[in-house]
Amino acid sequence: MKKYIHAATALLLACILSSCIDDKGNYLYIDKEEIAPVQISNIDKEYTVLTGQSFTLDPLVEGIDNEDDHDYLWCIYGIGLSRTGWKDTIGREKNLDYHVTISSGTYRVTYKITSKHTGISAYFSTDVRVISDFSHGWFITKDSDDVTDVDMIDMDGRIFPDLVRSINGSGVPGKAIKTTYIPNGYNYVEPNPDGTVNLHEYQKAFFIVTESDFNVVSGENFKRYANFDESFYELPATKKPRDIVVGTLCANLLNDGKLHEMPVVYANAARFGNPLIGSTSIAPYFFRHTANGYLAFDQESCSFKVSVFWQPSLQAVAEDETSPVSCNNMEYDLVFMQEQAAFYSLTKKGLALFRHRGTGTYHGAVLDARWMDFSNPIASFLEVPAGSQGVTRASLRAVHNINDVIYYSDGGNTIGMYNVSNGVEKSDILVYDEGESVASLEHVSYHSSSTALPSPDCLVVLTNKAGKWKMYLYNFTGYTADVESTPYQIHEGEGNARDVLYRAPASPATN
Repeated sequence: MKKYIHAATALLLACILSSCIDDKGNYLYIDKEEIAPVQISNIDKEYTVLTGQSFTLDPLVEGIDNEDDHDYLWCIYGIGLSRTGWKDTIGREKNLDYHVTISSGTYRVTYKITSKHTGISAYFSTDVRVISDFSHGWFITKDSDDVTDVDMIDMDGRIFPDLVRSINGSGVPGKAIKTTYIPNGYNYVEPNPDGTVNLHEYQKAFFIVTESDFNVVSGENFKRYANFDESFYELPATKKPRDIVVGTLCANLLNDGKLHEMPVVYANAARFGNPLIGSTSIAPYFFRHTANGYLAFDQESCSFKVSVFWQPSLQAVAEDETSPVSCNNMEYDLVFMQEQAAFYSLTKKGLALFRHRGTGTYHGAVLDARWMDFSNPIASFLEVPAGSQGVTRASLRAVHNINDVIYYSDGGNTIGMYNVSNGVEKSDILVYDEGESVASLEHVSYHSSSTALPSPDCLVVLTNKAGKWKMYLYNFTGYTADVESTPYQIHEGEGNARDVLYRAPASPATN
């Protein structure tokens, strides 16, 4: 047996020695000037470039006598949210002149110089952040005369109105509901005149949802990709979209009380499938439960359900003896539910409001959807006091992303706030001009990893008056849910606003 071990060891050593002879890397056994005398400079460690423009680099190369004796290669790689594992060749000359056609995101560009005589190569890498005209700003979903469009406000305060109509010739039919952003994963199939198609994979996109349709448009240039009728394997009999949310693995559409899924994590035809089994009367409030699931509420059975990617039916939610009330066959209707949007958290939390079917009393709830634990999410369940009924009469509600507070409005010109955990209500914390009606509330909190980007953490209020909208941005008082009475920014435009969305170059899915 030992002789076989010795033979195997000898063979292994021979392989190692052979690989070392072939390896052109520098492991400090030989002076680096003998191995790779080429020195590359005049390239910065990072760049920011605009998609659709030219990206040029003129590196200073020292240590070569004749440029024609070398081969040059420029490659670009996707990193982070920008298609990990993807690679493309963008140049074969000493200098780089690349017309940027890739979608916005963070990439790595590698420069390689190889001697034609020795085969020895020298390398240099730089990070490139690609942005588009629509990479960073506020997006206002609005309507006018039953047609929906989107206005953008960039970070310099400039307004770009009616993006859908100005780029595609027409808006989206119907009264506006919302816009959802998908950062990576929509696959656009573009037909050619000869009957063939081009597949554009892993595109950034916006879902613009109205009460009678939705459009999918490019996240780079707002070009229309598809509408409702073009987005299903089998078209639903009723066209009644109410919401689209996007998670790590799929997008979920709520249409006519039913949930449909579209994968966004791998190559697919960008189509929604048939309704999930058991989804016939889903309430228009649901949020991400885990990386591959959504917490929903069935209005017929008054029970919580979970949708899990790749599962054809909604999953039941198990009871938990620590929860204050059952989550199945409840005696309550769900009035409101919203996720507290803390990005990259494994535990999804949210707030809800319930109304008892018999007595009509209201209860506020704190929801705790624990990672991969499909059990009762109700962590607290407290009756709304008789003196704090403003939140129960509201037509608009939004949660604070950290504190257990619901902001609300009855659609008039005032905003109040209600604390779900202690029952304390503050009415009229914000008051607007007579005739100005509150149309949307949202706590926007985005924390960028780049110090060069602003990280808003504010209450955003949209109001409408006489066919014009206004957007107010309010800072919070310290770490509380209280807002300062004076907005730090005000913007305005044409149309009736319904929803606001903030997007940064590296934004995750924004629902």
